[in-house]
Amino acid sequence: ADAVTSMMTGSVVRQLTLDGPAGLSFDIMHMNNGTVAVPYTVAEVTSALCLTIGFIQLAFCIMNLGTLNVFLSEHMINGFATGVGVQVVISQLGSLFGNKVPPVTGMFTVYRTLYGFFERINNVLWPTALVAFVAIAIIMAVKLFLDPPVIKKLGVPLPIELTVVVLFTVASHYFNLHDNYGVAVVGTVPEKLPEPSLPSFNAALVARILPDSFVMAVVSFAITLSLGRIFGQKHGYTVDANQEFLALGVSHVFSSFFSCFPIAASVPRSAVQEGAGGKTQIVSVVNIIIMVFMILFLGHYLEELPICVLAAIIVTSLKSIVMQVRNFKRYWNISKIDGQVWIVSFGTTVVFDIITGLACGVGFSLLTLIYKIQRPTTYLLGPVADTEFFVPAKKYQMISEIPTIKIFHFGGPIHFANADYFKSELSAKVG
Repeated sequence: ADAVTSMMTGSVVRQLTLDGPAGLSFDIMHMNNGTVAVPYTVAEVTSALCLTIGFIQLAFCIMNLGTLNVFLSEHMINGFATGVGVQVVISQLGSLFGNKVPPVTGMFTVYRTLYGFFERINNVLWPTALVAFVAIAIIMAVKLFLDPPVIKKLGVPLPIELTVVVLFTVASHYFNLHDNYGVAVVGTVPEKLPEPSLPSFNAALVARILPDSFVMAVVSFAITLSLGRIFGQKHGYTVDANQEFLALGVSHVFSSFFSCFPIAASVPRSAVQEGAGGKTQIVSVVNIIIMVFMILFLGHYLEELPICVLAAIIVTSLKSIVMQVRNFKRYWNISKIDGQVWIVSFGTTVVFDIITGLACGVGFSLLTLIYKIQRPTTYLLGPVADTEFFVPAKKYQMISEIPTIKIFHFGGPIHFANADYFKSELSAKVG
């Protein structure tokens, strides 16, 4: 599951459950005749979330609401995804340095996470930090210096992430990093798959989770589409938004029978897969086969894998996402308005939280669209010598207007919202 949907799921679970005996959880509901305890397990809440989100996304697909993705502009998505990348990197600080930072949800996530980290700075486990730093150094060195010639010769990068996992798992075992130095490790890995069961679809429970399910359905779609379009732009393919609704809806409904969490495209995992050279759906099939094999037969070998190494892999894989901050200059040079959309999407995602960032990014993008409709670009045209073309006269030094003739360009349709603007611009430029 994506970090964002996982945090949102955790928030819903904490609101609706209270740990009780025998693994039960209780939702305390105040009724007219007193207080009644209704048993909900964590699995019941998460499976109900999955099923409800799946139905909502399938309904969106049937209504063809994927077409609304046109309002998710490239610069808005780029700023939002970069902000999400920063959020995920900051969330890994506790794992990288071994000082456990309580999970943070809600507003000002980055600030509160950083505050919690520096508040516990004296609890940093330097052996953990050293292991994480060495892992990051190895991964970055291979990606920067060894991968380019290897890719040029073989067409695929070195599997450095897998190599690092194996190396540090072996080192953790032989040096007993957990007991001797306090380095946190993965711990017990159950060597079995969950048995399928009917998800809980209790009417009272569904009514409680429906608002959160709706928000999570939209956020799940937005994150998945954002990542798809970013990698699509990088590798030259298009993403069908309605197909993404269908895929997410079917995945949620199916996974609800296995007590799974709600899902979305994962920023770090997508970055890892893209960096490893994955290009087709076959990669996911191979991932599934390997994952099932490891769970059933090799899980116990990963019990001594340091968690800080996993955090190091996540942080290094997000380098390409976070470095998209450099795109701001390009968007700003192309259009000041596009640059403003980028900075609003990025800034609100980092400063506030992911849901607020998405809402502000989409809202501000729509406001700029309305502004552009009301205030299209206007200029006078001049002829290009020895051609039939006309270009903005003030934009090119070699272009001059035709004497006694004014050719006025209005960059949009004329309608009631910009009629007065059209008249004022025409009067100002033509005189």
